[in-house]
Amino acid sequence: MTEMKVAGHTPGPWTTQEWGDAAIQIIGPSDEEIADLDGDPEGWEVRAANARLIAAAPELLAALELARRWMCEVPVAKRAGNFNIALDRVDAAIAKAEGRT
Repeated sequence: MTEMKVAGHTPGPWTTQEWGDAAIQIIGPSDEEIADLDGDPEGWEVRAANARLIAAAPELLAALELARRWMCEVPVAKRAGNFNIALDRVDAAIAKAEGRT
């Protein structure tokens, strides 16, 4: 698994840990707390979905970086019409993850 290269980020993988029916934590590879989401039990399903998305962040960033490298290796003649739009979106997502936006 590829670790995040951005200074200040905890490397992945990240996991989730449920605490009762109202709190969920995102935990780093050394059992350190990345984030803590808690609140009303009524919002549990949304909070759990958000926690899963946060926990996937290191892998998502690594996948985007790999996709970008591959996309840039594709010969210009083989690039489809929406290639530049897709590459712009990948670049924007990576920049956001790295705090450059």
